[in-house]
Amino acid sequence: MFPNTAPLRLAKRGYVMKGTRFLAILLLSSFIFFANLFCQSKTETEHLVRIKVEKGDYLIRVCKKYLENPEKWPEIAKINKLKNPDVILPSQVLLFPASMMKGTPVSGTVTFLKGTADFKTQDKEEWIPLNTGDKIKEGSLIRTGAESSMEIKFEDGNVFMLKENTTVGFQTARKTGDNYSKYKMSLNMGKLVSNIQKTEKQETAVQIESPTAVVGVRGTVFRSSVDEKGTSQIEVLEGSVVVEGEKGKVELKKGEGTIVEKGKPPTPPQKLLAPPVPVELSDSIYTRLPINLSFDAVEEAVSYKVALAKDKDIKDIVREKVIAPQETFEIRDVEDGTYFIQTASIDKRGFEGMPSETFRVRIRLNPSAPFIEIPRDEGIYTGTSLTCIWLKVPDASGYRVRITEHIQTGKHTETTRVVLDKSDISATEYTIENIPLKRYYFQVRAVAADGYQGEWSEIIHFTLKMPPPQLSPGTPEPLEKEQNEDK
Repeated sequence: MFPNTAPLRLAKRGYVMKGTRFLAILLLSSFIFFANLFCQSKTETEHLVRIKVEKGDYLIRVCKKYLENPEKWPEIAKINKLKNPDVILPSQVLLFPASMMKGTPVSGTVTFLKGTADFKTQDKEEWIPLNTGDKIKEGSLIRTGAESSMEIKFEDGNVFMLKENTTVGFQTARKTGDNYSKYKMSLNMGKLVSNIQKTEKQETAVQIESPTAVVGVRGTVFRSSVDEKGTSQIEVLEGSVVVEGEKGKVELKKGEGTIVEKGKPPTPPQKLLAPPVPVELSDSIYTRLPINLSFDAVEEAVSYKVALAKDKDIKDIVREKVIAPQETFEIRDVEDGTYFIQTASIDKRGFEGMPSETFRVRIRLNPSAPFIEIPRDEGIYTGTSLTCIWLKVPDASGYRVRITEHIQTGKHTETTRVVLDKSDISATEYTIENIPLKRYYFQVRAVAADGYQGEWSEIIHFTLKMPPPQLSPGTPEPLEKEQNEDK
């Protein structure tokens, strides 16, 4: 494609033209050239949809049927290099940029909901509660409550996560052909995490409008939030986005963020901080609470955000807290199970940094350690047999008993010898029989139905001694009497 050379040909043929007129024609020719060049480069990179012409169709009619703005039919004519837009033939295939087409409305599904959320449509004022599995249609306005979060997933794989106290409007949610989707949304308040898919076979265009900014994306993961003053904050985790304010725009790449205040241009891209890493986090099972986790230092971080969730995607959050770098994150009052921790650093501007990998925390408090009734600690019992008794433990299907003795191996050293270790006890008592008269150490632990063994009870020290003639075997001897006899 070349620029219009008519002015040069006219000059060579001797036509006399005024300088201003000649310059005007030259500029116009150049404009047409670059406009055509831009149009060509745009169509080469944009997703195109193939439409087959039906009998009796003409270009404007086809554009009214498929374009959101039918007045853009001249662009379609240029893209398809139509010499005469009024003449198109049946079965002829026309190329339409997917971004210009009306598309078919699509619905999203509420795939996760914690707390409360509701919605309303454009033609109604009533807010309707949402539940997992509900459909979100184009034109819906959605809001989440305090300490709530909700995930909406569309059939093309795009996912939107609304955090607490967030209001989002889905103005447009459409699919064109098999491979192109577009969304136009409004974020009025709160925080939205968007995961936009882009593959060789799928392309998605998303535009999110807030009171102070417009975010345009194609295939990326990013956070966007709006505070009570209308200030917008955008942080990119994957891909890139273009953020436009009233007085300028910026492009953000992975690991960058910007703030847009009312009447001001977006701030220059700010590099997001790296996340803190837990110090001495054990992969073994934690059997006692609370667990206090500390984190390594991140330069320029003024605080850390720590989330404890039941799932690896950090959706079902059990506890989330912003702490000072020197503080610990306390885990308490949680049920048995496997949890996941994710962290992020926060800088002085308020940017939340890149999320960490997820760290696993396994907690198993039940079945708890049994309370021992017999033997008493430092108790003295007569005979070579003793019935040990403990209280029943909820969630226990059985118990394991262990008795040990300490053997002196040197002047300052000793070793432990196991006298009895029995793990198939179903009752809450067990009789020890025919063991030597010595000092022993007793413990019992509960065993769950899945075979997991809880914590050992406290260690109970007891002694077996030969009974006096007047006492029967297995009868406890009062300590007071024993002390008087020693005197």
